Amino acid sequence: PIPCMKKASKEQKALQKRKEKEEKKKLKERQKQSKQQTKLQEKELRAKIRLRKKGIFVENFQQDNASQSSDSNYEPMEEEVPQFLQPSRILKKEDAPHLFKFLPRRWRFHDLSRLYVLSEDGASRTTFQAKVGNKACTLLVIRDSRGATFGAFCSAAWQASKEAHFKGDGETFLFTLQPTPKQFKWTSANDMLQLCAADCIALGGKTHGLWLDSQLERGRTSACETFDNTPLTTEEFVIQEVEVWELVVKEFLSSS
Repeated sequence: PIPCMKKASKEQKALQKRKEKEEKKKLKERQKQSKQQTKLQEKELRAKIRLRKKGIFVENFQQDNASQSSDSNYEPMEEEVPQFLQPSRILKKEDAPHLFKFLPRRWRFHDLSRLYVLSEDGASRTTFQAKVGNKACTLLVIRDSRGATFGAFCSAAWQASKEAHFKGDGETFLFTLQPTPKQFKWTSANDMLQLCAADCIALGGKTHGLWLDSQLERGRTSACETFDNTPLTTEEFVIQEVEVWELVVKEFLSSS
């Protein structure tokens, strides 16, 4: 009986491996189809932008669009980059093209609407939750006392949890703008992406890529396997300003 049981166990493991392989294949196919669909939508939006430029057209559109295969080299048009719908105390106009390149494709062609600013709304956790708690896919931007600008794109809502519970998905990333623009994407090493606890806000697990205290006064940043990032500024820093921005579809696209 024992050899039979071993044989059955091996067959079950082999069957399980085949199923896992098939699931991975299906997942890759769905991801591929999703990327292709997103690229088509992006192409249509770019065409729509050009058509709205009142007679200013780009010749050889297909050739021009093909040249955009590398986001790092592509310089977006002014109409493409996110506009700040309210004044920012941190972000500058020259930051917008970098944000365009950083954002996931499906969140491009959106403008930024400010939800929260520390110096105006205060450091009260109640106020922060009231302003941004139920909003997902937001841009968290920080300036420290040394003038460095950095932050994160946060895919999950900022609803505080009593227990330390990470949430978010692979679109979440860290970034720096000043002094040097750089993006740190999710590595898939773990799913410890975004944490909103009673005593802190954090992105990245084990050693946090970015950590802010509950009063938004001080923070820490360190190398983190979740995003494979370098420290975003000095490892311990004093917060000077914080802003949270919501992504809203560009008005001329939503009205068309």
